[in-house]
Amino acid sequence: MKTMKEERAAILESFLSMDDRELFLVLTGERGIVAQMYLKEAAEEYKRTVGGDADLRTMVRVICGKEPALLLELIKSAAKEAGKIMLSASEISPETDEKQGHANFVTSYDRRIQEYLFKALHELLPEAHFVGEEEGKDQFLEADRKGYAFVIDPIDGTSNFIARYRPSVVSIGLFKDGAPYLGVVYNPYDDVLCYAVKGEGAFWNGEPMHSSKLPLSRSLVGFGTSPYYEELSKKTFDYASRYLAKSIDLRRSGTAAWDLSLAAKGVTGLFFELKLSLWDFAAGALIAQEAGCTVTDIEGNPLRWDGPSSVLCASEGAAKDDYILTF
Repeated sequence: MKTMKEERAAILESFLSMDDRELFLVLTGERGIVAQMYLKEAAEEYKRTVGGDADLRTMVRVICGKEPALLLELIKSAAKEAGKIMLSASEISPETDEKQGHANFVTSYDRRIQEYLFKALHELLPEAHFVGEEEGKDQFLEADRKGYAFVIDPIDGTSNFIARYRPSVVSIGLFKDGAPYLGVVYNPYDDVLCYAVKGEGAFWNGEPMHSSKLPLSRSLVGFGTSPYYEELSKKTFDYASRYLAKSIDLRRSGTAAWDLSLAAKGVTGLFFELKLSLWDFAAGALIAQEAGCTVTDIEGNPLRWDGPSSVLCASEGAAKDDYILTF
């Protein structure tokens, strides 16, 4: 038999999965008196322990200690809805506009998905700042370092998307006080959802992910060509040539967020790219770290998480002498 405290927690937590209409029906129905009593108690507890007022769902998730889990579930749901928009795409090429940089494209679907995500995630965390590819802001401003900030790539792998060359993914990173807190990468074509919360491990469709313990000599190496930055082409392939000699072979998917997820899964032993935007690696790099990978810039320095950077992601089995290269 449940105690009163357990009953209160169960009722409050049930509110988190309800939309506004369902919640209204509960509060005005037979359970309304009890529910209102528990909500009043929860509001008083929130004011006492946290201070101030909050919307219902914020208050309940904090009081129930469900904030990270709730955030993750709702962001995963938003990523899947965004994936549905991607899968619905037709007549892609005629809608394509070219952005600054070699082969740097955007489609109407990039914009539609970003608009959807901004709306859905704003409803979840109204106080959060947003950094999104189609918004054009690729640096963390001082204001973005306080509280929550979403870093979004609506379609990572737009060139793949246009050519119908799989995969392309939805990438959502959530930062807290300027540091990565949560990451979700969704590949709708294979229905694969990769995600992580800082300090809680990484998961592939609910199953724990761990990086490979194989040495680099027995591993595949994933890489990106930084195609928007033609001045990096020669250096990129100099690195690729060196890594090819140290590994089984090279692979290129065309989406950094997915490549980082593959390293987290142990499919590859290394991934590198000489210049990525923050939205390209915000989610995937955290997922890889939580799976046991070492993620740095190409020279082995810690990632700064505040703007464009080179990225080097090494598995647990890769020896540092094999993957930190000097020219």
